[in-house]
Amino acid sequence: MLGVQSFPEMYTTILGWMQYEAVWDLLVSTGIAYLPFLVMLIRNTFEPYTSMGAKSASEITLRRIEVDFIMMVVIIVLAVKPLVSISPEVVSYKPVCGNATAKVGHSGTTYDKAFSQIITPTKVPLIFYLVIKISEGFTSAMNVQMGCVPELRRMIETVNMTKIHDPELQQETSQFYQQCFLPARSQYLREASGKTEDHYNAQEQRSIDKYGNSDTEWLGSHLFLETPGFYDTLHAEQPIRGFSFRSDRDWDMAQTNEEPEWGKPSCLDWWEDQRYGLHNRLLQTLPTVWQKMNSRLHLNLNDSDDVVKAIIGNSARNGFDGSNDIVSGSGYSHVASALGTLWQQLDEYPKLYAIQQATPIIRALLLMVVYALLPFALVFSGYRVRTMVIATFIIFSLIFWAYLWHFVQYVDQALISALYANWFNQHTPQATIADFIIGSMMVALPLFWFSLMGAFGVGAGFALDGLVGKLTAPASKAGSTGASSISSGAAKIAEVASL
Repeated sequence: MLGVQSFPEMYTTILGWMQYEAVWDLLVSTGIAYLPFLVMLIRNTFEPYTSMGAKSASEITLRRIEVDFIMMVVIIVLAVKPLVSISPEVVSYKPVCGNATAKVGHSGTTYDKAFSQIITPTKVPLIFYLVIKISEGFTSAMNVQMGCVPELRRMIETVNMTKIHDPELQQETSQFYQQCFLPARSQYLREASGKTEDHYNAQEQRSIDKYGNSDTEWLGSHLFLETPGFYDTLHAEQPIRGFSFRSDRDWDMAQTNEEPEWGKPSCLDWWEDQRYGLHNRLLQTLPTVWQKMNSRLHLNLNDSDDVVKAIIGNSARNGFDGSNDIVSGSGYSHVASALGTLWQQLDEYPKLYAIQQATPIIRALLLMVVYALLPFALVFSGYRVRTMVIATFIIFSLIFWAYLWHFVQYVDQALISALYANWFNQHTPQATIADFIIGSMMVALPLFWFSLMGAFGVGAGFALDGLVGKLTAPASKAGSTGASSISSGAAKIAEVASL
């Protein structure tokens, strides 16, 4: 099995090595793959003959040709010629936050259909197969060690883009606002007029202490739900689908000859009922993928309230959206920074969300391009060890990007939990600044890592080239010594002759 780090990478890995095999076959059939041997022969012949005597030059030429030829053949066999077969069935991906292992053609994504007619078995050079195997395994181990990170950013953006599309549910929400929230809010303001903190009853004070004064400014106010005399005494003015008729409650409808199908629930039941209540029905408007992510996070009651607030606010700005202003704080000192960051959010949030969704595809495509173009680099460099080492570092660096982005996601989740006033409703200026930082890290951290590993790869490549070069050093040294001896001997002979 060959594990990878994303759904698109399952397909781009196979496709990239398919292109590698096709390019290598083309280079061999056209003879281009043999040109480095001709260049090696010419270089190792002319350089010694232009710098030393014929006898010494012939020895050095022979030694250099032997060493370079052996090294080039070894590189071709181990790192250039496709040898190890890879079948699409052996490539798999197991998400860190999931138990199921996806395979090519059975991932449950749209990639299955898109690549079904393209992907075929292919072959990979031995060295690079081991590089991929080790790199993917190491990266997967690092991701597993980090653990499953809830996709809070994706959940937040999903909530921010969710609206009530069902006309019946939207109408029912508006009716709840008119028939329950407005009367309860008016009653609360009327009774609270002139009250001091000491005059609130115990239940009202507990709700205010726990949920804040702004709790009474939205439809699901806990004060209205939990305090007697508010939602428990108010009722819908028309029958609501799902709530059974009750003669003791719906007395005005009991005068008809036929019993109505639906009744008029109290505002408390209308909001809290597990099956037909507005709270749960509004939560169910979220996509299935959000429900799956939430199954791992298990939002508490306050967070689910924030989700419902956001959905209501996104759906209509006609009076029942509550107070969801992002410009908030304990004083006017936050207003200027909040206004500035709010303006930047209009441009930054879509970019940040798009970057998060695009990173696996970008990495998969870059790896595919590297695999496909690798034969040109190996051939045109003359099958040098240095090129193989640099390519190894490049492949490892790109694969390891998956862990770097997983790490950034971990940091992002921590910052969201620490700096967001609440996840789905109210953002502080500090949280917006954190968003900018995360966006920068998602771009800068992989580039910094790539530059660092590139420097290591170049250094290692030159070191190995130097090691290979030392194999020819004895012959060069011998040739130089022989040439200098002949020159000094000739000079002495000429000196004696002149006497």
